[in-house]
Amino acid sequence: MEYILLEWFHDIEDEPYLIYSEIDNQRYETRKIEVFKNGTCLRCGEEILNSSIDLADIAFPENIDEINRDKQFHAKYITKKDFEKFWDSINNCIRIVKEIYKIDDNSECEKYANGIFKIAHSIGGDNYGEATIRGIAEALHKRNYTP
Repeated sequence: MEYILLEWFHDIEDEPYLIYSEIDNQRYETRKIEVFKNGTCLRCGEEILNSSIDLADIAFPENIDEINRDKQFHAKYITKKDFEKFWDSINNCIRIVKEIYKIDDNSECEKYANGIFKIAHSIGGDNYGEATIRGIAEALHKRNYTP
């Protein structure tokens, strides 16, 4: 597996500006996280059902400099650890939402998680640590927040 972070320079509100991809030996995505400028984080993977985004149906080029030739993109390799840290922060947020809100439905939990990520993003960029996520979730719960 390899891991790529793609930055997309644009002003399109409903498109991601960061895309984290895990790619297999054939260069196809197996997991992906899309991050939007408002803090929304969407993810998909082979094991995730009913995701609102899809894995790419074309392979990444063997040389990511092909992507970087287009000035609206900047792709670079990242470590598995960096990818997993972000992936796990989303899983942790969903777990915290399930625990605090007593919701079992993963797609419903992801709606709450996105609200939490938007707030975390607005107060600290990429501060998605468990303590931050839990504090935001508890504060929203006290205020009867629903997405």
